[in-house]
Formats: sequence, structure tokens, C-alpha cells
Amino acid sequence: MTDPYELGQVWNFLITHRVIRTKVPEGQRFRPQEREIAHYLQFEWTEQDMAFLRNFLSEQGFGLRVYDSDTMPGIPTGGVCYMIIRNPESPPPSWISEKALWDRFRLRSHETKEQLQVWFFVLWQNLLGLQYTALDRHVSATSEYLNAIFTKESLMESVKRFIEDLRQEENITNTAIKTLFQNKGKDIERRVNAFIAILEQLNQIVDNKDGSYTQTLLAAKETEENYSQGLRHLVPHSQVDSGIFRTLYSDADQEEDFEPEEITEDRGQGTEERQPSTDN
Repeated sequence: MTDPYELGQVWNFLITHRVIRTKVPEGQRFRPQEREIAHYLQFEWTEQDMAFLRNFLSEQGFGLRVYDSDTMPGIPTGGVCYMIIRNPESPPPSWISEKALWDRFRLRSHETKEQLQVWFFVLWQNLLGLQYTALDRHVSATSEYLNAIFTKESLMESVKRFIEDLRQEENITNTAIKTLFQNKGKDIERRVNAFIAILEQLNQIVDNKDGSYTQTLLAAKETEENYSQGLRHLVPHSQVDSGIFRTLYSDADQEEDFEPEEITEDRGQGTEERQPSTDN
């Protein structure tokens, strides 16, 4: 029978960090208690215990994915990576809230949720463009996550080019595009900084300590699996222009069509992000 104390530790760690590693890559550190909890999963728990965990996670709206050094690059030799992926078809638990994310992302107190969603969407599109389109990488190429490297500067330049391209188009009356045109001063830099900080907290990217960031295995796997659940409207276009927003909605009355299903899960200690998916 699964030890309830150990199950509680495993669940609490997974819902906070999404990933448990038995070994960590060079230059990274174990999180507090991670080594002890990983030992349960790798050496102490039986197949019945693992089956119980999978069933438990399923009822919470998550699936367990397990990789080792033989099946996925980037995992140290002999290491195993356990991670949970949100099931987008499962109804969100009652404790899920988007407020924590939007509070961190908001630059000004008067900004609406709809305006923040526009900016978050544009940042995601440009990031996925750097991680997939620019690399000629298919959404299913999870194992290529180590090649998905970007910098704050490259993301800022991509967003700036995107907005400038929109300015060159005629007959722009779209509410989303008007929101992007309201940026001023260092707004884009501040939004990119907040966006990256959120992604780090959500274990979607890792700081390489040299000015660059790399996509995590968790982010790559979520991207792959969420794409298969019908999120094709979030794919990076080969030419990113206002057509994206025309596809989503054409005026303020249709803003609900833009809203992502669930972005954060906040339970005091950590957050869970549902990530948009991509294709080339």
C-alpha cells in the first residue's frame, strides 16, 4: 500500500515544480527535498505504487510522463525525469486561478485582463517562433528541446518587429492590435522581463547563466501534447501578421474567443501553466 506521507510529498512537489529529477544536469542543483522524493520513485516504490500515483494524478487532471537518459537527451546518465502534463480535456480543479499570473504580468493597475491576454499571446507566439519556426522544428520534436535557445534581446527584437510590421498595415481597427500600439518607453522590455520570470517559475525555461535561456523538457512535451488536443489556432504562422488577430476576433465584441482555457494553477506554493502549442 502506498505510504500516504510519501504520496503527499510527491504530489506537493509535482504540483509545485512539475518535474522530479533523480539526477540534475551539470550546472543545475536539486531543489529542496527533490533528491529524497526522487529516491522513492526510482528505488522504493513498486509498480503498484506507481499505478496508484498515475490514477491519483489522473483524477487531478494530470498525466505522468517518465523519461530516462536512454530515451531523452539532456538527462544525465542513469537519471530519470518524472513530470506531470495537464490534461486540457479535464475540468480544472476548483483551486485553479489566473490571478497570480496576471498580477505578475500587469505593468499598470488599469490594464484589463483582455489587454494582458493580448500581450501574453503575442509574447508566446514570438517565443514559439524562436523555438520552433526559426529552427525548422516540428511540434512533435520534443527531443530537440535543448536546441531551443533564445535571449531576452532576441525575444524583444522579435516582438518589436512584429508590432512594427502591424503598423505598416492599413485599415487596422482590431482591438487586440490597438492594445499593442499603446506600448511606450520600455514597456516591451518590461513585459519580456515579466514574461521570462513567469516562465522560469513555471519550469518552462531554464536560465543558462550566460544571458540565454533554453526550453525545458516539460515545456516541449506540453507543447506537443496540447497541440494534439486541438489548439492549432495558436500555431506560429510562417508570416506573423495581423491575420492572426483577424482569425481570433475582429472587434471588441468577440474578445472572449481569444481567452486561453487555463493559464495558471495557483495553490500558494506554485503555479501550473497550460501552454499554447505550435507547428511549423
